[in-house]
Amino acid sequence: MKKNYASPSPTLLINLLLFFLISTQAFPQKVKDIEPVLICVKDLSNGLYQASFGYYNPTNKEVIIDESASIIKSNNGKKLAKGLNKFKPGSVDKVFTKEFGPKDYVEWTIISNGNTHTVYANANSAKCSEDDGFVFPVTGNNGKSYDLIGQELSSLCDNVAGETPSELIFQVSAGKVLVEIVPKASQMAAVLSLLQGAPFNIPVSDFLLDLSQYNDLAAIDVYFNPQALCALNGYGNIINFARPVYPAYNNSGGVSSQGDNAQQSNLVRESFRLVKSDGNIVAVDGTGIKVGVLSDSYDMALGVPGYAALDIANGELPENVEVLKDNVYKSTDEGRAMMQIIHDVAPGASLAFHTATASPRQFEVGFNALKDAGCDIIVDDITFITEPFFGIGRISESVQSYVNQTGKFHYTSAGNIANKGYQATFNTSSSLPITNFIPSGSPTRA
Repeated sequence: MKKNYASPSPTLLINLLLFFLISTQAFPQKVKDIEPVLICVKDLSNGLYQASFGYYNPTNKEVIIDESASIIKSNNGKKLAKGLNKFKPGSVDKVFTKEFGPKDYVEWTIISNGNTHTVYANANSAKCSEDDGFVFPVTGNNGKSYDLIGQELSSLCDNVAGETPSELIFQVSAGKVLVEIVPKASQMAAVLSLLQGAPFNIPVSDFLLDLSQYNDLAAIDVYFNPQALCALNGYGNIINFARPVYPAYNNSGGVSSQGDNAQQSNLVRESFRLVKSDGNIVAVDGTGIKVGVLSDSYDMALGVPGYAALDIANGELPENVEVLKDNVYKSTDEGRAMMQIIHDVAPGASLAFHTATASPRQFEVGFNALKDAGCDIIVDDITFITEPFFGIGRISESVQSYVNQTGKFHYTSAGNIANKGYQATFNTSSSLPITNFIPSGSPTRA
């Protein structure tokens, strides 16, 4: 039997619709937003603070928002950067950190579901506990940098390098930092002209070397006002890049040495003699040989000359040491210590010195100066971390040209850093490494 169902009346439909609208307004659905969270702020004790940020994702799935909806402001709002835009479910701590100065703030804003959420960090924010285990960089602006001057120099002109910039990275004198500027091809003269004119107006005295010497070099070493560094970013047409002249690493040691006895050169001097072409018999003590030394300084341990004269008077050094160029700043006189050892081993040899730790350019100029001064042997105790190690650089070219001459030798420090080393059984790869400098078919393995 067919049943008949009455159609609902228009009045009933309107009442149901009104009830639904009223119900949804009285009990609105919770919009699940992604919210930024300031975890804590760490006092780095060098004039910098480090804010650690996290987030809260109340959903049960990963949420991806547009990159423009996650913005980090720093330097009192003057600098903008894109923030995290992928968020895993739940609360996540320490997704990134940001360094800032004592009068600065960091702000992270997330726009989620059309709603804006912002957190702030400044020097007065809640501090991190002592055992939080954070690892922090020695400069601010951690993260990628596409600026011509890079992260380290940017941290100086952005005032996030701390009240005392790290001596591991920067060489600072009289408030100015030593910078290495690499011009583009054939633009050396243009860059030198730029630096001496507006807007930089750098005096000649702030260049590490004589201006004429840069014509034969690949980069410029100059002491720069930190606040003017960011302006270099506007000259990418003639400048390839700029970076700090990272301090050289040179060996440390005392004045006294047992090197002569350790290598038994004392026995050589006592046991052998040379018969010269004129028939004279002379000691094997370095007579007729000139040794050049490259290091930090010869006689600047006091900031002014003073100790070398005492060494000469005490017989630790010969009287005729030829100082081509000494360090202009107070230093450790490691070069003089090296000369004391050389004089112990070969007391008949004449000695020459050139400072070479300020920059690779100073080393290159110093090496060539010692070569031109007639040195038969050149020694150094210097390492520059920016020198090429998969190919031949300018210094290596000078060294190879020098040692290819009969009777010319060069010796450099291979490390000598006490227990700061690593030793393990070599574990080779099974296949040829993919590089742009190892030819196909080479037996080379890494």
